[in-house]
Amino acid sequence: MAENLNEYFSSVFTREDISILPVLETKFEGREFDYLGQLIVTPTMVAMKIRDMKDNKSPGVDGIPPKLLLEIVEQSAYRLQQCSICH
Repeated sequence: MAENLNEYFSSVFTREDISILPVLETKFEGREFDYLGQLIVTPTMVAMKIRDMKDNKSPGVDGIPPKLLLEIVEQSAYRLQQCSICH
């Protein structure tokens, strides 16, 4: 069954030569101070956003219920801020 589906759907797509893709130049139109450079996120900012959450909502894609985050906000704000630096 899977092979039949694969055969059918692979026939729908085209193969393109990606070796001749154009090179895009970086372009920013605006004032220099409007440019979004390095974003600074502090543990205090993370804690404030967590405290703004409603505790009766369902978990997000991470599976963590807001109620749990609210209960451990002081312990988790620094670690969550560190995650924002990595990404």
